[in-house]
Amino acid sequence: MPQVRAASFTLNELPFVTVPVKAIPYMLNGDFRRVDELALENLNSVTSAIIKVENINGPILLISDSNDHVWPATEMASDIVNRLKIKALTTLFDIYCT
Repeated sequence: MPQVRAASFTLNELPFVTVPVKAIPYMLNGDFRRVDELALENLNSVTSAIIKVENINGPILLISDSNDHVWPATEMASDIVNRLKIKALTTLFDIYCT
């Protein structure tokens, strides 16, 4: 069986954002948001793992919490909305932020 670097239990490769070694102390302290922020600094990894929401043919509902302690949910949801706006898609989308 070939080795695939993927965040999936199938043989289909699924790109993901890697966590850098410098994030380990934050991981051990439970500061998962900081871990994700450090991982998101790797732009090559982030670019390869982006879900192409521009290709979704239907409404999109985004829900985020501006005080999320696990990952920058609101910032990521805003990035999705901006990508949809840039493509001038007629896809319906709503974003709810608490």
